[in-house]
Amino acid sequence: MLTFDEAKHEYRWDGVRIPSVSEILASTLYAGRMDAIDPWYAQRGTCFHAAIALDHEDKLDEDSLDDSIVGFFKAYKLFKNETKFKAKTWEQRFYVAEWPYCGTYDAEDGFAVYDFKTGSRHWWHDIQVNAYMTPLGLVHGKLVYVKEDGTYKVT
Repeated sequence: MLTFDEAKHEYRWDGVRIPSVSEILASTLYAGRMDAIDPWYAQRGTCFHAAIALDHEDKLDEDSLDDSIVGFFKAYKLFKNETKFKAKTWEQRFYVAEWPYCGTYDAEDGFAVYDFKTGSRHWWHDIQVNAYMTPLGLVHGKLVYVKEDGTYKVT
């Protein structure tokens, strides 16, 4: 059974510690290290992801959004409206036994897995989204960069 310790950001499969996609990237490619991210920006990203998860569940009160994520959420809504995006699953944790690694992807629609980013593009994001595609058997990964000015870009 897969478990996740939110405070430590640790995954376990049947009690055995399994590395995450982010940990593997950080340790092998020195990419995506959470300790290299300013905590304010990390918290902003966490709040944004919580907001879009609540929106997916039709439980978000948009008036409750913190000012620091309003523009990013507007960009997400614009993406959703323009692309007619409808997620089948959202914020799903997974375990890939063959390699082994764990992670949590943002969303998938049966065609592609989606990873939403509030920061700038980094070369390792493509590797990250590819690792998220594997457990789903999908061959398409989309990186959605939402901007504070309410715009977005999909790669």
